Amino acid sequence: EAGSAGVWMAGGWLGLWTFAGYAMQSVGLQYTSASRSAFILYLNVKFVPIIARVIYGRKISQRTWISAAVALVGTALLGSDGSPPNLGDAWSLGAAVASAFFILSLEAAAREHKSAQLNAVSQLTVALLSGAWVLLLDHPASLWELFPSSQSEALIAVYLGVVTTALTSFLQTVGQ
Repeated sequence: EAGSAGVWMAGGWLGLWTFAGYAMQSVGLQYTSASRSAFILYLNVKFVPIIARVIYGRKISQRTWISAAVALVGTALLGSDGSPPNLGDAWSLGAAVASAFFILSLEAAAREHKSAQLNAVSQLTVALLSGAWVLLLDHPASLWELFPSSQSEALIAVYLGVVTTALTSFLQTVGQ
């Protein structure tokens, strides 16, 4: 049922992990390059088996451990630009961990709830938390500052919100 507490709890939990990842990556990008942040963020896939084992007690095959280790080394080599680690790298690493927790949480939630409902609650949670972030940290002089100031900005905002966020999140939920 659409209004069930279970969907709201699961979707809210997923939205919390998604927001945490977005927020940490946004902060991280203030201190590191976009390319480094992207490579670090893709450590999320490598963290999934580690978190599954350590937090959830799942058995992980040796092949998975080896694959994760090789991928970790490859990501470190690709993401290294010769400069030392920085604060932005740490925030980006936090975003990767949040993303891994999202993936593991989605795995369980997708078995129990309809994809569209789960995704709707998750995206609503992200929108509310993001709105609170803007109001509390950016201190806009008026709410009008939060709206696009031109048609091209509005189209970009709609594309980013609908296609690259809501649609891809829905497809990931369905695929899970």
